[in-house]
Amino acid sequence: MSNNYGVSVGANAGWNQSAADKNGVFNTQVYMNMSSISDGTSSTLLASEMVTANTTSGAGSKSQKDMARVRYGSSLGIDNQSKAYPSVLTAAMVQGWGSSCASQTGMNGNGCGQLWYKGQMFFTAINTLVTPNSTTIPNCSFHCDGCNYDGTGMSAARSMHSAGVSAVMVDGATRFISDQIDWTSWQQVGSINDGQTVSNY
Repeated sequence: MSNNYGVSVGANAGWNQSAADKNGVFNTQVYMNMSSISDGTSSTLLASEMVTANTTSGAGSKSQKDMARVRYGSSLGIDNQSKAYPSVLTAAMVQGWGSSCASQTGMNGNGCGQLWYKGQMFFTAINTLVTPNSTTIPNCSFHCDGCNYDGTGMSAARSMHSAGVSAVMVDGATRFISDQIDWTSWQQVGSINDGQTVSNY
């Protein structure tokens, strides 16, 4: 059974990060409670829409179901490295990774959103590296090609809406996040403790 919502691992590349870089509400091998969310529960992302990936793709398709297909990204050589905002991560860095991943023809499966019960990136989790509904940066695994989704990568919030994604904040409030949100603001929304609170987005 598939699902269309993913929990937020925050402004980092997901699994296989150091504990200090795991700055989202959910991640592996770290303990979070409400007091961990020093940026405030009303301005921190809990979960967002994601789309299940197409199992086949038309050449050059920019549909969200095609962009959700997980491209090979192991050639970037960055799995297991520290990749979090604001310590290391920059918009230019993400754009470079995205360009490389977009050129890949190899797909690390079509699993995005396909297994609701499996707590891994792409299956049930998103991060904020890529702004919502990007048509230039596809989902991409930095982990070994053909491996399971238990490594790092870019798993974007995506929807079938034309202007943004529906999201849930930690305090339970629902927000519609625009496709046009500034990249830095999106990282701040994803992070639980970067010292920034975002209200206008």
